[in-house]
Amino acid sequence: MFKKSLNPNQIDELNDFIKQRFDSRELKRALVVKLSEENYLYEEIQKIVGVSLGFITKWKQAFLSSGIKALRLGYQEGIPFLNPEQKSTVINWLKSKAHWNLRELRALYKSQFSNRI
Repeated sequence: MFKKSLNPNQIDELNDFIKQRFDSRELKRALVVKLSEENYLYEEIQKIVGVSLGFITKWKQAFLSSGIKALRLGYQEGIPFLNPEQKSTVINWLKSKAHWNLRELRALYKSQFSNRI
């Protein structure tokens, strides 16, 4: 699926990351990238690591775009969609409702944060 190869520094960084992992989720992410780089078929990786094809694609793409940091737990690329004040506004609005309605939330969003839609 991916033809882009890793450079030697990326391979070394990936190997070091794998050696230092104690959390199985991070280890699986790193292993799928490494096995992919070693020309294992995605179907083989799926069986070896016990993950879905989508998992392999997701973490390979994440590694290629953001490097080793993307494989760490809790990593979030980019800036949040809402700043803390906007997030607080939405949460307070949701708390004030007995039932949530997506149309109403969208209307709130458009009226409060119209520059982002």
